[in-house]
Amino acid sequence: LSIGACSLVAGAEYVVPPLPHDVVVVAAAIVAAQGAINPIVLLVAVTLASTLGALAAWRIGKLATTNERAHRFIARLVGKQTLERTGAMYRKNGKALLAANRFLPGLRTTLLFAAGMFGMRARDVAIYASISALAWNALLIGAGVLLGHNIDDVLDLVRRHDDQHHAH
Repeated sequence: LSIGACSLVAGAEYVVPPLPHDVVVVAAAIVAAQGAINPIVLLVAVTLASTLGALAAWRIGKLATTNERAHRFIARLVGKQTLERTGAMYRKNGKALLAANRFLPGLRTTLLFAAGMFGMRARDVAIYASISALAWNALLIGAGVLLGHNIDDVLDLVRRHDDQHHAH
């Protein structure tokens, strides 16, 4: 598991949402706990990649507003009134939504896509998506390093549970 592979998944997740960014980052952090990867370099790399992925999703949303067919499709899909309400919400709370995006699974890509659709500036997207990614990735890496430092105890616990389960 390399920092490059983790970064690729972290960036692509915004454009291809089912990618398992969180699992990959925790796995890399477990490896970091063993000394094979520097956890600070991992944090910087996946946060930068997440920010670039967020900007890609934002750009796709921005392009959707300039393409008449795409705009009609979106308006038909979610409804014109919902689209208008969402635009008003973004104008009022867009920065806060982006700062929280990593903590809102299932909405991450949608929030960035909408930021492009509703005219948020790329600079604001980069700043607030970076803040969110940094906080989220720090939590994942911290948990992974903690798990990695205690991996023998965790594996022992799993073995004991498995032994008890098979004994019954």
